[in-house]
Amino acid sequence: MGLAFGGGYMRLTSRAHTILFWAALTMAWLFTLPAMAHPLFGTRGLEFGGGPFKPGLANDVLYVIGWPPMIGVHVMIVLSVIGVVRYLREVHTRS
Repeated sequence: MGLAFGGGYMRLTSRAHTILFWAALTMAWLFTLPAMAHPLFGTRGLEFGGGPFKPGLANDVLYVIGWPPMIGVHVMIVLSVIGVVRYLREVHTRS
């Protein structure tokens, strides 16, 4: 919701906005879907091979699915900060 309300204030290129969109979408869905799947399979997905929790294929698949949103959230934060800083610089130079 923060991106929806603050996105108009970000000064990013068209390509950066596209990357921000896909990073946010990936982060939102790929954090949510495994969180719903873990209780169904009795896994945690915190470590490949299960670690101290129940090992199995479901755990390993859900662990691997967790990596794209981890990358996406970092890309999203960096692009958001860059966009807001550019906006603040633009506003500061106008006044």
